[in-house]
Amino acid sequence: MRKGFTLIELLIVIAIIVILTAIAYSSFSNAQAGSRDKKRVADLGSLQLSLEAYANRTGFYPTSTAALVPQYLAAMPVPPSGSPSGSNYAYHYVPLTESQGSSICTSYELWTVFEVSNSYLASARDFSSYALSPTFTNGGSFYLCNSGDASQETPASLPPLYYDVMPQ
Repeated sequence: MRKGFTLIELLIVIAIIVILTAIAYSSFSNAQAGSRDKKRVADLGSLQLSLEAYANRTGFYPTSTAALVPQYLAAMPVPPSGSPSGSNYAYHYVPLTESQGSSICTSYELWTVFEVSNSYLASARDFSSYALSPTFTNGGSFYLCNSGDASQETPASLPPLYYDVMPQ
């Protein structure tokens, strides 16, 4: 009798190894995406603290996050490497005002898009566009500051994993 493995036995072992590798890879990929999303939350939190410090000093929010560097931030946060490409995965700052046409920013929205669904998305709001003058939960309307960057506005159709923060 011959000693060794038959071709079928080898193919079965190889198939099992491939299946286990695919399962491990998908779990690892989701863990990496979740980690990048947590960095996004931390970065938006850092930007939010800097914006509040700026507003405490000046009485209003800046029209651009560039005003925060270097006094309030050493450098602007950068989305984590390995993120999907596309402008939605960047950090967007939308300066807002209560009076249409005013350049005094009394509020803001920071937003980005996550890669995977997670618990942070439960706090996200669903706004379509500031050009439509949305009414927020406090009953007031906000408009884009006229000196703000309109390209940063919330897109008219929001991605499914949209995450945003606003002043408390």
